[in-house]
Amino acid sequence: MLPLGRIGIRAERGDDRLSRLTRAEQISLLTLWFISRSPLMMGGDLPTSPLETIELLTNDEALAVLWHSRDNREVFRERDLVLWTAADTDGCTRYAAVFSLADAPQQVTVPLGSIGARPGDRIRELWTRTDTPHDSHCLRIDLPTHGAALYRLSP
Repeated sequence: MLPLGRIGIRAERGDDRLSRLTRAEQISLLTLWFISRSPLMMGGDLPTSPLETIELLTNDEALAVLWHSRDNREVFRERDLVLWTAADTDGCTRYAAVFSLADAPQQVTVPLGSIGARPGDRIRELWTRTDTPHDSHCLRIDLPTHGAALYRLSP
């Protein structure tokens, strides 16, 4: 289960507390869950969880990756960088997840071809719900410590 929100309520061990994951780590966890199409089972208490947690769990743009993707797979892993891609069931849209395993913030440059994007594609970051500028060959991404970004690539 996802250890998000208020956890440890009436637990055998541990105190009633909020998840100890940072916001960036929560986004990384959910990004991996969505891009790998894992069952979304919440381990926290929804009524007493912070609004920020509920907003992550109800982000319809990010949830679309879980609901409408296929051919999900890891395509790249080198040092502190991991990339996953997936196709949408509509046959046109693609998804990409970029993960930082680094213990410090980092800026990464990802070739568009490595995530299945084409130079003219619209690239939207789903957690921030913003379109992402890019040049014709690369996407530059600022990732926080243990952070991730989740993209929708559409023609």
